[in-house]
Amino acid sequence: MKKNDKNNIKSLTDLLYLMFKEGANNSNNLYLMGLAASNNEFERGSVASSFETPQPLLDYLAGDPKPSVRGNVANNPYASEETLKRLSEDKDPTVRYLARENLARREKLRKD
Repeated sequence: MKKNDKNNIKSLTDLLYLMFKEGANNSNNLYLMGLAASNNEFERGSVASSFETPQPLLDYLAGDPKPSVRGNVANNPYASEETLKRLSEDKDPTVRYLARENLARREKLRKD
């Protein structure tokens, strides 16, 4: 995925277009997108913590207004490094901590 594509995701419609463009339009991903659009923060949080959630959807959820959802993205080992770097500067201290810990784990794995 191009960096410009990620920066242009402002709505679920943009996300859906990007996922179709990348071929990530299987039924499971569409179901996860439906949950990500929910008004229920717990449903969005469960999508954010799922190991099956594709990166474009994690990138989208990283902008969620609820810190619990952003924290789940920050703790997800499949979140992109770019997303984690952005979350490491989040206004919520727990989200920042989780993102920085995830980045540190990745760095440690690279060295081992």
